[in-house]
Amino acid sequence: MDRIRATDHPLSLSHDEQTRAHHGSALDGGNALRRSRSRSGFGSRDSGEGFGSFDERGGGLLASASKPRRSARTRLNRVRSRVSGAAAARVKMFKKLSSAAKAVRVVAALLAFAAASNVLTCGRVACGDAGATTPPPTPYRPSALAATQAGLYAKRSHGLNALNAFPVGHVSEKEPSSKTLIPRLIHQTYKSNDVPEAARRMMSTWTKRNPSWQTRFYDDAACVSFVRSEFPEYYDAYTSLPKDVERSDFFRYLVLLKHGGVYADVDTESVLPLDTFLKPNDALVVGWEGEFDTDEMAYSRHFVRRRQVLNWAFAAAPGHPALREVCDAIKKNAQRVFTNNTNRDTLERTGPGAFTDAVLRHFWRHSAARRSMRATPGLVSEDVEFVIRGVIDDASEDDSISSEDDSIVDDETSDETSETSAKNFAKWSVRVLPKVSFGTHPSGEDGVSQDDAGVFVAHKFLGSWKSRKGWSDGKSVWDLMRTFWHSVVLGDIVAHRARASRLDRWYAMPKVTETTAYPVSCASFDPPFDALTYLLGSNPDSLAGSAVERGGASLTKWGRDQPGRDVDAALRPTSAEALVGSLETFRSTGTAAAARGETAALVDAGAGLGYFSLAAASRGFRALALELDASARELMAASAAHNGFETRVDVRAARVGGGGEAFCAALVRAEKAKARDAGGFASAAIEDAVLVTEETLRVARVNRMEAASDGGGSGSDEEPRELELSR
Repeated sequence: MDRIRATDHPLSLSHDEQTRAHHGSALDGGNALRRSRSRSGFGSRDSGEGFGSFDERGGGLLASASKPRRSARTRLNRVRSRVSGAAAARVKMFKKLSSAAKAVRVVAALLAFAAASNVLTCGRVACGDAGATTPPPTPYRPSALAATQAGLYAKRSHGLNALNAFPVGHVSEKEPSSKTLIPRLIHQTYKSNDVPEAARRMMSTWTKRNPSWQTRFYDDAACVSFVRSEFPEYYDAYTSLPKDVERSDFFRYLVLLKHGGVYADVDTESVLPLDTFLKPNDALVVGWEGEFDTDEMAYSRHFVRRRQVLNWAFAAAPGHPALREVCDAIKKNAQRVFTNNTNRDTLERTGPGAFTDAVLRHFWRHSAARRSMRATPGLVSEDVEFVIRGVIDDASEDDSISSEDDSIVDDETSDETSETSAKNFAKWSVRVLPKVSFGTHPSGEDGVSQDDAGVFVAHKFLGSWKSRKGWSDGKSVWDLMRTFWHSVVLGDIVAHRARASRLDRWYAMPKVTETTAYPVSCASFDPPFDALTYLLGSNPDSLAGSAVERGGASLTKWGRDQPGRDVDAALRPTSAEALVGSLETFRSTGTAAAARGETAALVDAGAGLGYFSLAAASRGFRALALELDASARELMAASAAHNGFETRVDVRAARVGGGGEAFCAALVRAEKAKARDAGGFASAAIEDAVLVTEETLRVARVNRMEAASDGGGSGSDEEPRELELSR
């Protein structure tokens, strides 16, 4: 048994020291006890504190108040020794900690430093918006009238009452059509049959919610066999791709090109039955993954396009020319190096980069809107140029596409109706769903939650093929510290990452035509329709920062536009459903309006991109869309042409309401009339506004009369222009 020494405790004495202390030593003069007590704290000769200290001259015990004389250097050396010993012990203890414990302590130290800096800067632990006291917006509460009006359409079409007018997902629960362009096949692939349990649970949702669909699974060996037998012309390119994920991308395009159906990654969940949102005439259905207002913002989020289509879930009819085009592009670029950033190189070669370009080109090739927009240069996107540090490499060079569908695109002399034309163009149609449908993230990025009722497919991101070192050429410790500072202290991490992306030596983003129009399917409205929007951050100057730009971003995210209520856009019924639903009173049998043969039309004042007008037209109503901005009118007219609504939507350049002195004078008269009827103004603020406006109008009239007397202009008052709304 090991002997335990009493000196293991810092306040204890050893046996030898105790003996010397009791018996003393002529040679030592009792200094041993003095030294041991000095180390243990019983008697410090420096401070004189404790139980006592020894007299060096006589060896007797002195009172604790006595202070032995020692030099300042000796005292300083003792302090240094104690401090260095304590520091060494802490360092030794820190080295024994696990990596996780070390990381926790480092992060805690940085957070403490950031909190102290914030206190010195703004007087709070957290600066920025966190300390703001902005009141939350008033929640949207649909009225009983809105619910009743919205339910009229559902009651007429589906036999549902007003309370149950909108089932889960807010799309029509119609019987599956036996005639569809997209076969009822679901394709999924994994490297082997040993699929992780979490992914198996996701895969089971596809069979559970789509019992009438056939599911096919392929491991890597089956994929190679399929490509060898079905597409020998692509086999060499397929096997030469450097990464497994690139071959997986290539396979999903090939299997739908051959068989059609739906492709879905094994870590995606089927939230709604496919038959609830796939239409019989759909030929290619994809979803937006994200949209950014600058190239730097997209690059910092690891996107390769400012507006990008995802490829972890999509549906297609067999033989769709867009899939053939992306497969040809992959074959051509199988050995091409787009960038030394290995992750982005994959995204360009086989991922969303190549897929997005093909999808957008074929949307315009097979859309009736193309013919109506030929007079507007720049709105129709044809080619994408890839730019690296100012060196232009035309990715579409020698990449001519010839397919059997080109014969139906350029027939300008045809006298067919717009609706017949739309049907012909829809042979190889492309429908792009909003981000909420396929593109949500479990973290709810961009404010779009996977709990939203508009989610059709939820991607759970159970694993990643991307290399952690593949995004850049490395980050220094200083870069990481700056990122932490902007994240915790300044709170502008998103803007910081966008600025820092330009410092990446591999920075590369494709050129975009900023006036190009982009499609989005308003899939949450029944029946769904398509709308065109500008690229976020690239709206014309007349629309920058306007409600039209905000509405376009809302359509891209959610496929719906709830003016001023982005936060509550998921609540039902929406204003469009209530407004358009109210028109059903003119069509419902048994009503006085129907008995008189009256029909309804929607007057859309300040129509913007025409969401409300297109919604009304999708249910067969006429719409008069009034919009002053020419850029918005162009997109609205193109959207109407694409959907075959040209005979239903009348787009006019007009502003309803007016402006200037005449408009202000009319407001003053209206407020005075209300005040007379009510016995006074509704509030002191309104009364003050009326008085100020009247005085301003008086001064304007005086100035105008003086200018007229000097020969500088006319003294007549401005009169408001009335708009004729008759059909």
